[in-house]
Amino acid sequence: MFHSVIPDDKYLNEFLTYNNFGSIDNLLRIQLFDSVKINTFCEQLFTNSLVIQCESGYPIYISRWFRFKKYERSFKIPVATLEPFIALLVKSFSSIGISTYSSCNGFSDTGFNIDAIHIAFIGPYSSLWAKNLFTHFVEAIIPLKIISYKFDYFSVSINVKNTSSIEDIFIEIHRTALAIYNNRIQFIALKKDFCEQYNREIKKLDRKIFAHHICDPKQLEIIDTYMNEFLLTQISNAKKGESIAITPLTY
Repeated sequence: MFHSVIPDDKYLNEFLTYNNFGSIDNLLRIQLFDSVKINTFCEQLFTNSLVIQCESGYPIYISRWFRFKKYERSFKIPVATLEPFIALLVKSFSSIGISTYSSCNGFSDTGFNIDAIHIAFIGPYSSLWAKNLFTHFVEAIIPLKIISYKFDYFSVSINVKNTSSIEDIFIEIHRTALAIYNNRIQFIALKKDFCEQYNREIKKLDRKIFAHHICDPKQLEIIDTYMNEFLLTQISNAKKGESIAITPLTY
């Protein structure tokens, strides 16, 4: 069974009240008490015991298989903790059950570095699921003219196909996020079907592959292959009119 996660307002209210940091209004705007130092607030925000409901820092167990299969959607990450030009893509991943713990939109005190744009995933299940969804569905939903997405076992970054402005790059990132979010119901259903199907399969395999934090490349390849084959089957079914409909996003 999938379980929902704590809403933004409830999480932030509990966090602020417990630490006596301040308050939050109905627009999720945080007002710190005068006595609270911003550095202390940020440190506690990213390391407190409720942090598994936020974007940063997490107990290792939530990277495991049971956590990936259990939740329909991932953490309700407060937008205020995200860098603005990557926030929409992070939130779109969360909306379909893909968990992240770090992101960067490429800007720093020294300027803009496109190679720094990335989103880091909590564990290989989220990363591999995101990669396979992009390969089989997302890139078919939205025609990417400016950027391409580069996945490894734990993160995604971008490549720029041609000379483009910073604005154009982030517009395409935002359009990618919109394409994911607009199809979140379908992607949630795909994940649920995959988890149910392969939860049965793991009973036939070495449970260590699924029970622990995965680092071994051979184990990662096994999971990657399962996800790829599952989505290929869904595409085959879709051609027969037996699968869920994916809504394309056009320019």
